[in-house]
Amino acid sequence: MKKKLVLYAAAVLLGIGSLVAVGETAAPAAAADVNVVTVTRPTTLWQGYGENRTATGRTLPINSRWQIVDTATDADGTTWYEVGTGVWLSLASQYNPATPVTFPPLKVTQVTTTYAVPGDITTKTGRTLAAGTRWQVTNEQTVADAVWYQIATNTWVSTAAAFNPQPAAPTTYPNLTLTFAHTVYGQPGGTATGQTLSANSRWKVTGQQVLNGMTWSQVGRNAWVTDDPAFNRSAFASIRLSQPTILWTGYGADRQSTGRTLATGSAWQVVGTATVDGVTWYEIGSNQWVTMAAQVNGNDNHFSNATLTVTVNQPQGATVYDTYQSGRQAVRTLGYGSRWRVSQQAVANDGSLWYQVGTNQWLSAASGIAAGVAYPASASLSGVPLIAQRPELPNGCEITAVTMMLRYAGANVDKMQLAREMPRSSNPNQGYMGNPWDSTGVTIFPPALMGLVKKYAGNSINMTGMSFDAIKYQVGIRRHPVVAWMTMHGFPYHAIVIIGYDASGITYLDCWTNQQGRMSTSAFMANWATQNRRAISY
Repeated sequence: MKKKLVLYAAAVLLGIGSLVAVGETAAPAAAADVNVVTVTRPTTLWQGYGENRTATGRTLPINSRWQIVDTATDADGTTWYEVGTGVWLSLASQYNPATPVTFPPLKVTQVTTTYAVPGDITTKTGRTLAAGTRWQVTNEQTVADAVWYQIATNTWVSTAAAFNPQPAAPTTYPNLTLTFAHTVYGQPGGTATGQTLSANSRWKVTGQQVLNGMTWSQVGRNAWVTDDPAFNRSAFASIRLSQPTILWTGYGADRQSTGRTLATGSAWQVVGTATVDGVTWYEIGSNQWVTMAAQVNGNDNHFSNATLTVTVNQPQGATVYDTYQSGRQAVRTLGYGSRWRVSQQAVANDGSLWYQVGTNQWLSAASGIAAGVAYPASASLSGVPLIAQRPELPNGCEITAVTMMLRYAGANVDKMQLAREMPRSSNPNQGYMGNPWDSTGVTIFPPALMGLVKKYAGNSINMTGMSFDAIKYQVGIRRHPVVAWMTMHGFPYHAIVIIGYDASGITYLDCWTNQQGRMSTSAFMANWATQNRRAISY
């Protein structure tokens, strides 16, 4: 057989593919020629074998296959294969270069801690790898079932969770939308920076802190704000009312009317604000709130029975202009002490409030005048049903009177239904004492009826302790009857329904007598005072 170096193509089955002789032309292999050696590592080719070998300078690639021309065994017992004329190889490791070990790159999926020694948690290097980064691995080692990867000198990592404590997720806060201008402070409760954030602006909050019960929000480096009015004095300037405005105790759905209406054009110092369901409320005294929202104060018809007037308080008089907008021209001067009826109010583009006192005649609210609402001299409500408490409810005057009021408000209720539904308690401020249909019945006071009235009328007002103006406001302006607690008919407690008033007294419905009655204002006030002026309306 002619000696030649022959390479079998790695992808071709023995005896089927082409044979390639090193340094010679290709020639087909004999079908019976099956003596082949496959090298599984980089393999050195030698001239000769054993102690007499010399390197050819050539290395065969991994997984290449070579036809064996001859074999031999040297003095050390090592097998050698001749794969070409005088060209030999051995599969023994001592005659071949070391096989380089390569590792696939490592992609870390979480923040990963690095260690100087694999498996030793006391050797943290202080360095962490960012999640999602890829690293070249130079060595691998398994310690206590955990695989460790070397990515640099004295730098090892493991993907095991036990060796990679994760940093706590950063606290996130909702963005802050300011409903009024806020003063900025260097730290919570600290010194103002001189910067003010405008109303309706929106800010990313990076931290929060509660100090003395008030929440502070960090909106920048050394920049903190709070809703506390004490830290936002400049934002809480006075407000000027552009319509007759109801004064409330509290705000939002839980508010209670004080029975007082503040005059159009009057100015009030704001000490706090709140926003509920898109309605902004202003605190102008201790738990005394107002809002500019028309849906709370009512539309113009709501005050159609009230007379709005202005009185000139300046000795030099007050100038009347042809319009309330810019470019206005003076048309005349109103004399000191004169009083004028207002037909319309308007707010100019510059935010100033004006009153119309005649055709194309406008008076500035800032021109030294006083505005106020005059209640109608008399008022009478028609359509309030008169319902007798007897015989079913001999001690049920309170709930019968409330039934009359709610029926007028449009509620489809009757006295027996409400008598069963009202709460019971040994404290009349919390419920009815006893039962109104027998001798155990005593009374119930307005606070205990608030929920029932609100359920059927949509609103309830505890008018206890209010003035007679509150009754005039409810009956004369809001056109709502008022249930008042009295001392009558020999009973320590009795309730009537006030449906009107005039200069001489009040008109009321009495469920005990089942009649309409009259009482002088002075007599009513004296009697009402025996019950601490208890009353309820809606």
